[in-house]
Amino acid sequence: MARLRSPAVSRTEREGRRGAGRDARPLLLGAHGVGRRYGARVALHPLDLALLGGEALALVGPNGAGKSTLLSILAGALEPSSGRVERMPGVRIGWVPQQP
Repeated sequence: MARLRSPAVSRTEREGRRGAGRDARPLLLGAHGVGRRYGARVALHPLDLALLGGEALALVGPNGAGKSTLLSILAGALEPSSGRVERMPGVRIGWVPQQP
């Protein structure tokens, strides 16, 4: 199974972006150690993600890599087995789930 990899952004760098002053872009959506299992099957290996104001996100990968699972977790439609999702208050996530 392929593994989604998050950008190499350290927690210190993310914290610095959030608290750097008035010009710092806010953290709109964050995933911290988010992963998902179905019994013994790993659907999404734990990952970290930070989406700041003004950024766009594209998920590209082969079938079975965990893209839909990650989007379901970020949208709040599925609970992660590990980790947590942080959403800025008032942020709405538009999402159209995959049809089987």
